[in-house]
This record gives sequence, C-alpha cells and structure tokens, in this order.
Amino acid sequence: MRQVNLRVYEKVADDVEGVLEAHGLDYVSIRDDGDEDEDPGRLFLFPLPSEAVSDVFHDLTDAGVSDDAYNVLAEASHAETPRYEEIRSEYSTELRGLSRRELHSKILEMQWPETTYYLGTILSVVVATVGLLIDSPAVVVGSMVIAPQVSSALSTTAGIIHGDWEMYVGSAKRQVVGLAVAVLAAAAFTLVVRWTGFVPTTASITSLELMGFRFAPTFLSSVAALAAGAVGAFGYMTDQTMSLVGVMIAAAIVPAAAAGGIALAWGVPLVALGALALLAVNVLAINLGAMGTLLALGYRPVWVDETRLAYSLPKRNRGTVGVVALLFTLSVVVAATLGGLHVGYERSVNGAVDETFDDARYAGVTLVSVSSQYGGVPGTTPNVTVTASRTVERSHPSLPPTVERRIEERTGRDVRVQVQYTEVRESNASVNERRARLPAPVRASSGPSKLRPLTQ
Repeated sequence: MRQVNLRVYEKVADDVEGVLEAHGLDYVSIRDDGDEDEDPGRLFLFPLPSEAVSDVFHDLTDAGVSDDAYNVLAEASHAETPRYEEIRSEYSTELRGLSRRELHSKILEMQWPETTYYLGTILSVVVATVGLLIDSPAVVVGSMVIAPQVSSALSTTAGIIHGDWEMYVGSAKRQVVGLAVAVLAAAAFTLVVRWTGFVPTTASITSLELMGFRFAPTFLSSVAALAAGAVGAFGYMTDQTMSLVGVMIAAAIVPAAAAGGIALAWGVPLVALGALALLAVNVLAINLGAMGTLLALGYRPVWVDETRLAYSLPKRNRGTVGVVALLFTLSVVVAATLGGLHVGYERSVNGAVDETFDDARYAGVTLVSVSSQYGGVPGTTPNVTVTASRTVERSHPSLPPTVERRIEERTGRDVRVQVQYTEVRESNASVNERRARLPAPVRASSGPSKLRPLTQ
C-alpha cells in the first residue's frame, strides 16, 4: 500500500479530482496558495494499493499532471477509509507490477555504493573459492548470500527500459569491472594458499566435484541463469523481497568466477577458459532473462513509445552509450559462440556415452553422470569424466577406450576419458530380509494327498 502526496496547479485540480473519483479513491484536498515563485495549487493526500499506482498515475498524467509535479509515494501499513477495501479487492486478484517511477526508484535504492560493491564482490568470491577448494557446498552457498551482483545485473536492463542511460552505463561498467575483480581476486587468493602450503600444490582441481560443475557452459546452466534473471526482474517489479532473488543470481555468477580464478592460478588453461565462458554466458543469460520478463509484463522502453531513441540520449553520454552498446553486442556474440560450440560438443559426448552403456557387455554398469571440460577450442584435448555405479566386483577394462573411441568418432576430436566407479553393495541382512518376504516353495508329492478338514 502507498500513501500519495500530490501537489498540482489549480488549473488541473478539478481534473485530478475527477480521476480520483473515477477510481473510487478517498482523498483529502488542501488548498495551497503558493508563494511569489509558485502559482496556487492543491495538495491531494490519498492511500492507494501498490497494484493501482500505475493505472492511477497514467490517468493523472492524461489529466494534465506534469512529470515534475511535487509527488511523494511512501509505504503505508494501514488505511481506514470508506472505499479503500473495495479498490484493494479489485486489484488484489490481478498481477500488477510497480509503476515505472516506483520501479526506477526501487532499483536506484538497491544499488550498492561503488566501493562497497567491489569490496562485497571480493569477499564473496574469496568465500566461494574456499568452498570450491575444500569441496564444500555449504560454504559456496554462503558466498552467494553476501554477493552484491543482483543490483548491477538488473540495473543494466532497467536503465534500457527507463531510458536512464547514466544508470545503464554505470551498471554495465560495474558488471564488467566487478567480474574482472572477482576472477583476479580468486586467482590471487588461490596462489597465496597454494604457495603457503595450505593447499597441496600437486592436488588435481579437476577431481573436485564442485569444480566439475563449472568446467564449461551447458544448456541447463544457461536455463538456470535465464530463470534467475527472470525471477530477479519479477522481484524488482513487485513488492517481494530481493534477498533470495539475489542468492539465485549470485549462484550463476560467483562460483563460476571463483572457478575461473582457481583454474588460472593452477595453470589449467582449458578449465579456465571453460569457467570464464560459463561466467560470460550466465551473465548474458541473466540480462536477457530480465529484459524479456520486463518486456513481457508490459514495461516497454520509454524511447520506443516516444520513437526518439537518439533524442533520449544526453549529448555528453552519446559516445559512451554507443561504445557500451557495441561492447555489449560483441559480448553477446562471443558468449553465444562460446556457449554454442560447447553445447554442441557436449551433446555429441553424451550421445557417445549413452551408446556405449547401451551395449550388452556393460549390462552390470549404470551410468551416473558425465562431466566434460570445455570442448569449443579446436586442437585441444579435453578430459571427459564418466561416473558409473556397479553392483558386482567386475572390472571393465574395455569401457574407457570404448567410450573414448566413440566420442572421437562423433566429435572428430581427441579426448581423454576417465571412468570412475561407485560400488553398490547390499548387506546380508538386507538379502535375508528380502528372501524372508518370498512365498514358501510348493513341494510336489507322488502319492495321493490327504486333506484334513478345518476346525475352529
């Protein structure tokens, strides 16, 4: 609910009253005689459901209320007026977002100060780096809670929608610089803990399970990032809390940046390239998801409605906005190319692995998962890790070379395949318990059977 304080000039006051009456709003009108620098007017005070702000102010604008009129929208907790419950019930059954003005103000309020933003980015990526190195999901999740990326990730899209090019340029800069700082901070921290002996220098980071999830962009990771951007935009346009939304967006950004920094410090360029490609694709997907959601919910860019994109750009910022837009377009092309190359490679790998496990020779082995390093760079030899479970102690020495051969046939690339087994065993008690539940066997008899009558 909102409490609205609106001052208008006397010449449009009657029209404003008509709009408020048409919407069934209860209001208080106070005459304001103004002063020597201001014409007389009237101050209208009225409560308004949050969902009705956009409709009411659209009609007020049509009635002659200027954009620079004195207007304060404040959150209110309770209202007792004759008709408020009626209008609240009317709007409570529909999904309506915040007005453009409220949305713009909410995004501005949620932006972190620049120094605090970069400090929060460094702290969150260091925590994520620790979580990846010790293979602890709980620590990685903790890094997402303190990450500030939600503000810059969605402000870029909001700047385009509102024609606020200063917000657009500033948010795009924060995204790029913030991600670069995150990767460098993760690499520096990894080098320190490695050189000081807190992490074995000969350890294989490719064997870490949480690192394996961030070897390269996948179709499912892109879907998750798109959903994060969509949920973030939905959270911005409603009165919902942004805390959990921020965690979801950070989940697509912070661990990938930490993985890229770790791989750079460890000197594994293919893993580093894959993690950075994942980071770029996720950031792009978040922005596209947010933009698509805002457009779908009716937030058209103001410069489209007014058909004057060039005129909406301040002269002093036109060059900067153009450069940022060009860089953004290039990043879209690069990220889409990097992601598309690996997604095609990954599909071929999965198809080859499925074909191998369908072979009758491996009937006692069950496929659990497939993890592959980034395969979008020709001339490299990516690793493919296949995890399988088996219920019998039987080795399958032909499985790794068979998988490797079939992957190479499908992709036309040299690969290295590693098969990891998970043993599945049953205790004797479980076996005996299952046998006890079986019906007793029927024994055949060669002689005539003697039936005894049942007695109670």
